[in-house]
Amino acid sequence: MTWRRIAAFFVFTTAVFWQPVLREIVMPAATGQPLLKG
Repeated sequence: MTWRRIAAFFVFTTAVFWQPVLREIVMPAATGQPLLKG
């Protein structure tokens, strides 16, 4: 594997991993809702 493929894989997995995290933290914070539900 080339370093480009490794970097692309890392960026892709990071984006997939952080998508639900950002949806649970950034979006509620922007709308003024509590960070954690329940």
